[in-house]
Amino acid sequence: MSVHKDVQEGLQLLFNKLQSLLQKHVTEAIKSVPESASIRVMAVWTSVISLGKWLEVNLPEQTMIFAQPLTRKVASLSSDSADWTLAASASLSLMWVELSCVSSEGKRERLDIAFASYVLYVSKSAESGVAELDHCISAAVKTLSPEDYGYVLELLIEALRGKQPGLPLTLPLLHAARVLLNNYPQNSLKHTQTFASECISIFNNYAAYISGGSDVIVEVLRFVASYCTDRPAALRQSDLPLIFALLSNYLRPIRPIRSQAPTTSTAVFHAITTITGALIRLRRDLLSATLPHLSLVLRQLLFALRRPRPQLGRRQLDALAKTFPSWIDPRNPLGAEEAAALARVLEALTTKTIPRTHKSGGAASAGDASAAKATSLAPVFSRHAAPVLAAYADAANDPLCITPAEVRKALQPGLFALCGMLNEHTRDAMMVASLDAAGKVTMKSLWREFERQRYVGKG
Repeated sequence: MSVHKDVQEGLQLLFNKLQSLLQKHVTEAIKSVPESASIRVMAVWTSVISLGKWLEVNLPEQTMIFAQPLTRKVASLSSDSADWTLAASASLSLMWVELSCVSSEGKRERLDIAFASYVLYVSKSAESGVAELDHCISAAVKTLSPEDYGYVLELLIEALRGKQPGLPLTLPLLHAARVLLNNYPQNSLKHTQTFASECISIFNNYAAYISGGSDVIVEVLRFVASYCTDRPAALRQSDLPLIFALLSNYLRPIRPIRSQAPTTSTAVFHAITTITGALIRLRRDLLSATLPHLSLVLRQLLFALRRPRPQLGRRQLDALAKTFPSWIDPRNPLGAEEAAALARVLEALTTKTIPRTHKSGGAASAGDASAAKATSLAPVFSRHAAPVLAAYADAANDPLCITPAEVRKALQPGLFALCGMLNEHTRDAMMVASLDAAGKVTMKSLWREFERQRYVGKG
């Protein structure tokens, strides 16, 4: 500790006085939570324990006994109280400070309690309160050893496997998974990679996450989007088939007749385009083995943009609803904003980027990135561009649907990027083999627009 001896002795004296003064008041303060004065006492006590740890004082066992009673007290309170979020945050802070001071013998039990408390508090908190709890847990997780961090991730995986559709803690657990993925101690890359792969596999195989409501689907996709956008260098080749399988599952049509009509969630569509776009821009090197998967997801996204014709009968609407994903109500279809988001993904196929990867030693290859050549996916994706364009033509000619002018206009930049990947032979082969008469008309119209706007270097 690089502190002058006199300063250290003064801080030691201050710590001893504060500890002896506050310790007898802490028990009474716990009983009075969530009163503001009691919360302040607990916050000061937490700071005193932190000071003792910083001074490397051998803290007695009787100073490490207050976090669990405080947690039980806060958990029993109604979250409607104005100071409940402050009390929950104070409880978590004290829990993690005590955790950092105890020996390894009792640490795992305290980790169990700290993790369970965080998930419970998130389930009871409003959005603003959740942000405060996230801030507290984010700072605490970064102080864990890689082994303890891996233990917490294993707890979370076990909890995610046990969830069933509709259980109240499903959303808080998914939220906790995203927070723990984004906040991690040093030298924990292998733990986070294993955790992310396990989670995505669970999402693919458990009904709670495939057939859950739109709120569950959005939270699952936020987890995957966070992994792809915030930690792209941690992605592995084995992750991509799982990710594309998950996206395809969410874009599949729902066949059974449901007793309740779905509600359209644009957040799901935007999350899927965010994930797909991030993979194209940031991990182009991993996509070469999964281009058919990417092509399938792009085709499904185009079909999701269909809009029912006006004045359809109830039977026709019900039949059409079976061809849409569970998070789209055909009566409230997706619009031009979603079409523009998909167009940006298609344009990204022609954007030249440098992948963000890790060296074998685990460090990011920033030095190699400057020497690497930026390239796009267009040359290797060109053989898959025709099926995507054919899917657009099929969607545009669905007899029960229309494609509004604003949706066509928003999609054009992306469709033109696909057209630019085709040569005339591939285009003609697609029109002969993949399109009916109406599809050929749609494709010819699109190609004329593409030729009109394409710069050919003349004049």
